[in-house]
Amino acid sequence: SNGALQWTRKVDLGVDDYVGNLSNIQSQILVVGNQLFFVASTREQSGKSRMLIAKTSLFATVDGNCNFIQPTGSQVSDVMNPVNLSVTVQQVPFTEDFALRAQQITLSPVSLENQCQVIIDEQLTVELCPGESLTIEGVEYTQDTVFTVFIEGLAGCDTLRSYTIMAQPYPTRSETITFCEGGSVTINGQVYVQPAVVTDTIPALIGCDTVVTYTLVSNPKSTSSEQKSFCSGSSVTIGGQIYTQSGVAVDTIPGVNSCDTIVTYTLTMVPTPVKSETIQFCPGESILLGGNLYTQPGVIQLNLPASGGGCDTAATFTLQLSTPAPSNVSILCPSPVIVAQPAGAGSVVVTYQNPVAGTDCTCPGLDVVRTGGLASGSLFPEGATTVCFEAQDECGQKASCCFTVTVGEDAPCDTKIAGCVKYELLTITEDAGKNRTYRIRVTNNCDNKLIYTAFQIPSGMVAMEPSNDAIYTAPSGNTYKVRSPNFSPQYSIRYSSISDGISNGGSDIFKYTLPAQASVTYIHAISKLSPNIFLAAHLNTFYCPIGVTPTGNSQQPGEEREQIKLNEPIFAADVILFPNPTSGELYADFSAWEDQQLDVRVMDAQGKMVVSRNLIAAADAQLFALPETLVSGLYFMELRTPTGERFTSRFVIQR
Repeated sequence: SNGALQWTRKVDLGVDDYVGNLSNIQSQILVVGNQLFFVASTREQSGKSRMLIAKTSLFATVDGNCNFIQPTGSQVSDVMNPVNLSVTVQQVPFTEDFALRAQQITLSPVSLENQCQVIIDEQLTVELCPGESLTIEGVEYTQDTVFTVFIEGLAGCDTLRSYTIMAQPYPTRSETITFCEGGSVTINGQVYVQPAVVTDTIPALIGCDTVVTYTLVSNPKSTSSEQKSFCSGSSVTIGGQIYTQSGVAVDTIPGVNSCDTIVTYTLTMVPTPVKSETIQFCPGESILLGGNLYTQPGVIQLNLPASGGGCDTAATFTLQLSTPAPSNVSILCPSPVIVAQPAGAGSVVVTYQNPVAGTDCTCPGLDVVRTGGLASGSLFPEGATTVCFEAQDECGQKASCCFTVTVGEDAPCDTKIAGCVKYELLTITEDAGKNRTYRIRVTNNCDNKLIYTAFQIPSGMVAMEPSNDAIYTAPSGNTYKVRSPNFSPQYSIRYSSISDGISNGGSDIFKYTLPAQASVTYIHAISKLSPNIFLAAHLNTFYCPIGVTPTGNSQQPGEEREQIKLNEPIFAADVILFPNPTSGELYADFSAWEDQQLDVRVMDAQGKMVVSRNLIAAADAQLFALPETLVSGLYFMELRTPTGERFTSRFVIQR
């Protein structure tokens, strides 16, 4: 207790030969308080562990039963001081075999005379670091050695302790430390800025100190070069320093997990680009520069922003008024306009197309003004009105043109007289659908009144206007009952007088419209006078220019107006033959060769000549008699003039 021996006992633990089959035996004596625990453990050849535990009092009396325990684990915190001993056992069923073995165990009684008959033997090993020493029994030890010390016990039990002294060298290691040029390394309070090899001792918390050898390596800073350009008037900032001129600048760029970089910048100031331009413009024009409009000569200086990252441009613009060279001006007036209406009908509104003008003047602009006559859409008087226009360009050149607008009585394009009746084809006009409108004036110079007049239309067709049974009112106010179609004496449109018919020089204008598919080359007109007189004539259509049928409100009460652009008559190259097809009576219009001797031949479809005649061309259509022996079919009429020209037309005989 408190380091003093309180009691000692010698205990003999023997095992009877009866358990000789055990492979080995280990035993322990454990002291807890005033109790001794005798523990014997063994492992059989089969590998099974057995343990025998017995407890005695301080006077060597067995307390309790001896039991075999399996398995058993024990934990000892301090063998030399077993006050913290704990034993964990698990009891197994007690068998007769184990009981017999336990009964044969011989326990040797502990007696006082057997106290302290054994010397305690201890083995100690001590390791010394360099520079350390151990003093035992007044002797200092610093090197490797082995010796024994006898220690006399306080209560009669001595101890024999053996020491093994081992002198250990310093532990060592090597390290390499890298630092950047201009940097430093501190080792044990010493600062190093150059490459070197440094040795240092690191104190140990347990064991010997460690000797460390450091290899110091200095890495140089990396370098790079860059070119920087900037525009005149601007600047470049490097390392917080502003540069406005060309030169060289050096800056250190801090490294991230690496050494710093020394960058050398070559600075180049780019001069401002310049531009000069002369712009000529015509009087009245304006020039847009820098968002401003300029109309007068002068010098304009602008700073033009760069596109694509370059420098701005200093631009100088010289504005000059140009003096254009002489130019050519042309102007084309519309064709003459003729408005046909009954005589004495008065003024009429006339519209016409504006003239077309052009110029090669370099300056834009062309003014066209009317210098004479009335504007389009004005009320034009009867007779001829001259309308003039003038065009002038910016180069000062002029051109003019004129045309006439004639308002007056209809001028027929073909006139035929049959007895006392005159037939006049006044106009042929065409609308957007190619439907043609025909206007024919009939004048009766006889005393006999007009009963009806009829105009031939293509077989099978019906006039679009006027409709059958309609009442037609002529410009004179006379009214007529319309039959369309009329079948006698020919296929036609017929106008029958409702009131007294015209006579003694009276005239009326008759109008009708045929569909686009009608191809009319002549019109057979016939009139019936009282009591039963028939007068007929043929009107040629190819002398009439095709006008434009008016649309909208072109008709005024009591009168009919047609606005027509007249062109020169266009004569057909072929001979005009009618009726075509024919049943045997054929008329030919040779008026284009009036008074000339013509050679006329007729060939059938196989090219065989069936008719040959010489005749003198008349001023009107003339009858060309066909032999009755000609059968139905296609035929060709060939005309030869005295100059050798040839003209051919086709016709069909249907008998």
